[in-house]
Amino acid sequence: MPPRDWAFRIQDILEAIAKIQRYVSGVDFGKFENDEEIMDAIVHNLTVIGEAANHIPDEITSSHTEIPWRQDGRPSQFLRPCLLEPSPFGNLGHHSE
Repeated sequence: MPPRDWAFRIQDILEAIAKIQRYVSGVDFGKFENDEEIMDAIVHNLTVIGEAANHIPDEITSSHTEIPWRQDGRPSQFLRPCLLEPSPFGNLGHHSE
């Protein structure tokens, strides 16, 4: 079986992002950190993003350096900016202790 075209990998990334956005829509940080199903679904989709990004050819990634294509492989590396900065992931970055 031939390897998947990189354009399909980009589509995988976009679909995973859309799913994450749906999962956290309207969810405050308290619900997020206490809902194992939401957390598992998000981590799964972050893994999909990481795996897909690792299969994008260097000639594509090097021409789009504004995108952090390859992290160290841990989903937390993708999630950390979502929790610390204003983001499209709803209220996750704006919790109060």
